[in-house]
Amino acid sequence: MRDFVTGMVLFILACLSLVWAIPAGVIQFGEPESLALSAAFWPYVIASLLGMLGFLLLVQGGLAVLQGKGSQQTPICSKSLRVLYSVLLLIPYYFLAESIGLLLASVLAFAAYSLLAGEKNYKKLTMLAVVVPAAITVFFIHVAQVLVPLGPVGHLFS
Repeated sequence: MRDFVTGMVLFILACLSLVWAIPAGVIQFGEPESLALSAAFWPYVIASLLGMLGFLLLVQGGLAVLQGKGSQQTPICSKSLRVLYSVLLLIPYYFLAESIGLLLASVLAFAAYSLLAGEKNYKKLTMLAVVVPAAITVFFIHVAQVLVPLGPVGHLFS
């Protein structure tokens, strides 16, 4: 039930942001060279992602309530240790991003954080660990037009 309510609140906040807060609050003086430099671009991206994630959480929470299921994930350690490990995982991520590029480092970090959160479905974990960072990379390269250090896999996105 908590997922359903949280998803509903996030979705409503995102809709209010997209329809009212961003148009009323963001002033743009001329057209920028790159879409990523637009004053309203990132607020719209963040609000859209928040809305999509809120909607997915709302649906997932609603289905869980209808089926009477709780969370099936079991974390591998306590909450305070997970927070500590999450912060400590940023250190190897930083060094890996410098040496092998952001995409491969993000794939490894996504998998590590998923395991830390208690994900047990390794097939789903592997697929998402590859697809999510690749989709984010494609977004930054082709939509936001931001240079992303890709390391040895840079030729795949040229």
